[in-house]
Amino acid sequence: MSLTLLFIFIMCTIQVVTIILYVKHYRRWVTNMNGMMIAMALGMSVGILMGGTILGGVIFHGNLIESTIFSMIIGLSVGLLAGIPLSLPSVIDGILSGMMGGE
Repeated sequence: MSLTLLFIFIMCTIQVVTIILYVKHYRRWVTNMNGMMIAMALGMSVGILMGGTILGGVIFHGNLIESTIFSMIIGLSVGLLAGIPLSLPSVIDGILSGMMGGE
């Protein structure tokens, strides 16, 4: 993996962790709909980033099924982690959008 992709991966990981911790800290002021939107956006964007850039284009070049499965799993887990501090509908929405983004 090149240094540029490693930098992109590290910056996106820091951003996702920061957003999840921010939402967890201020969950009293986050409504259910906003929580669903946050979980959906994080799951989808991480799934697309992993599937399209890092996994699909570089690491698993030519192996479409493996990059799709791994990006779906990563998007699903990020959507799950983003939705856990908020509510069950946020978890479900984050999981489903992470899987859609990973495809």
